[in-house]
Amino acid sequence: MHYQFLIIFLAVCLVSCSSTNNKPAKEKFDVPLLQKMEEVKKKGTDETIQIFGKCQGEIDDRKRIDLEKTGIKIESVVGNILTGSGTIKSLQEMAKLDFVDQIHLATRNEPY
Repeated sequence: MHYQFLIIFLAVCLVSCSSTNNKPAKEKFDVPLLQKMEEVKKKGTDETIQIFGKCQGEIDDRKRIDLEKTGIKIESVVGNILTGSGTIKSLQEMAKLDFVDQIHLATRNEPY
């Protein structure tokens, strides 16, 4: 009886503590990016949006291929951070990838 309880307890812990990213896709976007996506939708264009993203672990060749399959054009990768661009549809597909944690609107900062 005790063993059954222990096995069930361990199974529940393993499932609830797994390292997969269960964050809903829309929650991966920051507010400025969501606002930009709404702006582009209202225009009715297929405008490309500049982004930077954060992934779980280093972005290796496999992750890069998966990202590019979404339609994202990757411009640079440093560790687990990437810069790139994509349409609203490709950004939404990118957000569905389990290893993608965050997607932000890229901004250009000018020196003072």
